[in-house]
Amino acid sequence: MATDIATTIIPAASPSDATLAAAEVASSRLRHWLLQGPAQLRNGMHAGGVAGSFEQGQPSYVYAEITGYYLLWLRGLGHYAAPATVAEAAARGIAWVRREFHADAIPATRIHLAGAHADWRNEAVFFFDLAMVLRGLAAHAAQHPVADLIANLAGKLAQFVRDDTLDAVRPRADGAALPSRWSTQPGPFLLKATTAIESTHADQALSAACARQLRHSLQTAQPTAPDLLHPTLYFAEGLARCGRAGHIAARRILTGCLAHMRHDGALPEHATASHSKHRNDVAAQALRLGLLLRQLDGHTDGDASLERLAQGLIARVDAWGQIGLDADHGSATANTWTAMFAEQALRWYAGRDGDAGMIRPELLV
Repeated sequence: MATDIATTIIPAASPSDATLAAAEVASSRLRHWLLQGPAQLRNGMHAGGVAGSFEQGQPSYVYAEITGYYLLWLRGLGHYAAPATVAEAAARGIAWVRREFHADAIPATRIHLAGAHADWRNEAVFFFDLAMVLRGLAAHAAQHPVADLIANLAGKLAQFVRDDTLDAVRPRADGAALPSRWSTQPGPFLLKATTAIESTHADQALSAACARQLRHSLQTAQPTAPDLLHPTLYFAEGLARCGRAGHIAARRILTGCLAHMRHDGALPEHATASHSKHRNDVAAQALRLGLLLRQLDGHTDGDASLERLAQGLIARVDAWGQIGLDADHGSATANTWTAMFAEQALRWYAGRDGDAGMIRPELLV
């Protein structure tokens, strides 16, 4: 869906030079770790795949969803990375997707690298995950031969269409017992996936189901008192691609999320739980959504909250460019999607002249 967007950076109402400078340093460190560090595997049978998280410096598992994120993240780097570096990393990721998704194959949701590992996620295939892979491939369609892969993924996603609706998961085996979680139930968070698919002109039945999801989301989006902030912000990210009405709804959701921000800029996983852990990926989602909405509508009244979010993320990026998922447990367990979300958020926050074209809804990792 086409979106009008300012062609110059909308400045913060009262930017702190110190925070802007620190954001640029932190985003640079994150970017170096993501491009030159261990996030994308270079060797072995899963070379080109992207690890989800790390334990004691070693990748724990390769994750198709996060590989899709990585492909889109690469596409949005612009002048912040050498074209050859981006092209090579994209080629490695695409090659991994080609190996793992050939013909009817769909890899395990999380491919654990240390051998057998009980993981309920591997009992199912997730619509959202495949959509993120499709979105990542589509971002490189002009530079790499991926049309056949896009068609393959679209066909697999079409299998989730049932009675004009979309299933969130498909069990790999009859009788598979899946927990009742936000990721296993159809819900508004799927809008992030469906808006991305709609723009690829995929399978007709799939596109129609995605369009229905979009219309339903716009009709039902209301000011929210969220519980689970991570999927709630996925919903808002999808709304940001839905024109003016979507932008208004996304800002209401963001305001509801920011009401739960801690003094140090951390946001909880569960807004209604008294002892919820606080997550860096959620803070990064909120920051980049706020920056995007500011770019879309020009409103700067929430900039104090954005600065707190930025300062919190900056403080949690270590000297090697690593950041963990948990805001209260340092970077010992580095997390790749959090690093991508935070790099994008802090790069947008630092906002050099000429960067406005990179702050776009379709580039939200």
